[in-house]
Amino acid sequence: MPVTTFDEEKKLAYLQIDIDEGKLFYVAEVRIAGVDEATRQKLSRELAIKSGDIYNGRLFQLSRERIRTLFRMCECNDSEKLRLDFKTGTVVVNLDFSPCS
Repeated sequence: MPVTTFDEEKKLAYLQIDIDEGKLFYVAEVRIAGVDEATRQKLSRELAIKSGDIYNGRLFQLSRERIRTLFRMCECNDSEKLRLDFKTGTVVVNLDFSPCS
């Protein structure tokens, strides 16, 4: 919660925000299921995160948007699960493009 103070004379408001950097997570693995090998390789190239990278949720969302633009066939199918391991500081990204039911 920010601490707010005011200077009435100068008509200023000050916000003091205490930010703690959380634990860094590294991408242990990116798994892509439900597509053939050629499509899997294309999808892998479009991801902005790779195994060994520091996990960045923003880059992951940008990757998802890019994949949806380039691979319209996957639009209704994709479901991902991020498995975070707090002990090891790793995340496994599972992208599943199996056919819709």
